[in-house]
Amino acid sequence: MKEELLYEYKDTTLVQPEVRFGILPPSKTEKKLVSRYVYKKENSSQEIWRKLELLELKEFVKEQYWVLVDFFHGQPGGREREISYTRETGLTLQRFEEIASKLDISSSQEVGVDGFKLGYKVSQELSRLTGESITIAEKTSKKHTTKIPPQSFEWYFAIYQLIDVYKINKVHYRLNSTSLEEALKLRSISLPLAGLFLYPFKEVLARTDKAKADVAKRNFASGLKQYSGNSDYTFKSETFEVPTLYFCEKCDPPLK
Repeated sequence: MKEELLYEYKDTTLVQPEVRFGILPPSKTEKKLVSRYVYKKENSSQEIWRKLELLELKEFVKEQYWVLVDFFHGQPGGREREISYTRETGLTLQRFEEIASKLDISSSQEVGVDGFKLGYKVSQELSRLTGESITIAEKTSKKHTTKIPPQSFEWYFAIYQLIDVYKINKVHYRLNSTSLEEALKLRSISLPLAGLFLYPFKEVLARTDKAKADVAKRNFASGLKQYSGNSDYTFKSETFEVPTLYFCEKCDPPLK
């Protein structure tokens, strides 16, 4: 089956969260769209009715947001203050296995139960599908300490971690039984006309393809999503989040 890239969007600008004294920092920021890729997969069969069996749109979306790890409110004066917190990054082996299944990656003999190898396979597949360099590591925890000297004013200190969000949407189109019966009926009626039977068959093809194209156009324009009341396709959506290595420490007013 042939897979073709239909649409690509990318904006890798990293926007850091803001912290303002007097306003409690949000627990997380709004998600920012980083990239979106839409692929089309068609059946390469030469049989005229099998060409109607499969038309799939696959969308890969990457978003990012910052989540609040910890927050401190400091008072003026006093002694130097040590702020300690744990930086947890990456994914567990179980999460890698779940994501690998969503990406149709086998975690059996070739990969084994090695989290590093499975993480490499997942990163490799995501990089291939998005055209970006993506590396997802095994879960690690490390204690981090920041020292804040005495200040002459009250201050807010917030720690944020960047979270990557991956969403995989699939719309699988199929020829419904009514259209197939109609096509076969027209074909059987037209058989006595020797080679002329292809004309009505093409009419059915055209009508079915147009219906699929209309749904595909709506999906393509607004992002793949479920439409109710349409039995001619199936929709599947999977989302998973990855805690990254990027942490952001913000203080307001700025420390002196």
